[in-house]
Amino acid sequence: MDTVNIIIPISRDLILERLFASLELMTTPPNTNLLTVVDGGDKKLYEKVRNFTEMSKFKQRLCIYRKDRPVKNLSIRDRRLRIAKIHNEIKGLMTGAHYVFGIEDDTIVPSYALKRLMRAYESKPNAGFIQGAEIGRWGVNYIGAWQVDDIYETKKFTSLPVGEGLQEMDAGGFYCFLTKYEHYVNHDFKPYENNVLGPDIDYGMAMRQMGMRNFTDWTIKCKHYNRNGGIISFSDTDTVQIEYFLHRKKWLQNVL
Repeated sequence: MDTVNIIIPISRDLILERLFASLELMTTPPNTNLLTVVDGGDKKLYEKVRNFTEMSKFKQRLCIYRKDRPVKNLSIRDRRLRIAKIHNEIKGLMTGAHYVFGIEDDTIVPSYALKRLMRAYESKPNAGFIQGAEIGRWGVNYIGAWQVDDIYETKKFTSLPVGEGLQEMDAGGFYCFLTKYEHYVNHDFKPYENNVLGPDIDYGMAMRQMGMRNFTDWTIKCKHYNRNGGIISFSDTDTVQIEYFLHRKKWLQNVL
């Protein structure tokens, strides 16, 4: 029977009650473990996450507190380096498994998310990773799923429009993703190309360059919360496409 490690880095108390409630409602295999890492924040945040973790339904439950890292006034570069660092740390904290299922602390995944991702992996056993779909990054309502012009000499990333079914992509996000354990623990997490994009993009591109394919499952539509507690969902939000392109050795962003 497949073993799944759920990993959730947490640095904010935006929607913790809703996040952990969604985990309890989610359909999971019996051999599913939960690892939460409180990355900075005060002791109250850690105690809250620890209590939720310990009371959860999962077979093994572990909450780690990184109290020595401040969370305020971080630049984009600092945030990306921090995300990479915590994923590299998680590799040494997990027990062995078949799959790693990652969720971000501002995302609510539907109850069927893990079941459908595992089913998709059964149909694409050589996939690098497969994700659900979520709207909104950095205040712009695009989908965190990307196609590139060339996986080896990349000069342009373009976000996907809303699609259907299981759609191939080159890179995606860490908000709701499933990957094989060996892919995750063997990867050196870092921002993409000297901080052009985040470590999630770098992970997807590394999988592609190793000969694997990545996918978005459009039937898994996640809810994304902003800092003001508002919800960004597919039912009531218009989306745009954006692109990052290399121009005279500089990466520029354009809304399409």
